[in-house]
Amino acid sequence: MVFLPLALLETETIQSGWRSTGLQIISLPLAIAKAHARYIATSLTTALATISRLETEITHHTPSQPPTTADPTPNWTHTLHLLTTTLLALERRARLQSQLLTSISSLTSLHPHYKAHPTYSPLAPLHSLSESWAFDLITLPRRIANARAAITFLLQQRNAALNLRIAEASREMTQAALRDNATMKAIAILTMVFLPSMAVATWSSAGGGGGEVGSKWLWVFFAVAGPLTGGCGGVVGLDEEV
Repeated sequence: MVFLPLALLETETIQSGWRSTGLQIISLPLAIAKAHARYIATSLTTALATISRLETEITHHTPSQPPTTADPTPNWTHTLHLLTTTLLALERRARLQSQLLTSISSLTSLHPHYKAHPTYSPLAPLHSLSESWAFDLITLPRRIANARAAITFLLQQRNAALNLRIAEASREMTQAALRDNATMKAIAILTMVFLPSMAVATWSSAGGGGGEVGSKWLWVFFAVAGPLTGGCGGVVGLDEEV
């Protein structure tokens, strides 16, 4: 906010007797103090309304399962950042206001009339406003910190829920992999059982001959295929034990 001295002085009246004492110099600081007080009051009221609205939204917020695109936490964080910036500006302005009031009080105390009346009457409402700001300027940082902590807690809750869903999905994938592994093992066992017999049958049929020859050498098939099948079964059993 920019204060224009000439515009501020248009609403100020220099009291009689001030020109002879030189107290007309407080007209501009007093006008600035009044305009400054209005600005601080308006800005502080807006900041308090914003933090109150934010606290209400955080209190009544229910995290969605799963989180939707309408997540309010980024807007909340941005609002808190703006409030922090506003708070710093208000603290600086409140300090300037206090210095202005102190300077005006020091100057008016030089006037003979105000020596008997230590408090310059136009400063009384400004001092009252400054006292009311003091409480709000002290509590506002704590309210901002509490809101930030609440947002952090909500984010932690959401992340914990996401981690649980990820863990559940991983468990389901592991179970599916185990089922696939069991299926592949069954296929491997069947292959190991029938492959030796098929190999021996193929080898014996490659020798040619009719049915009589095949019947004559049938015992060779069983004599060779049996041990091979048993050996393959033993290998599979040892592999399962390992």
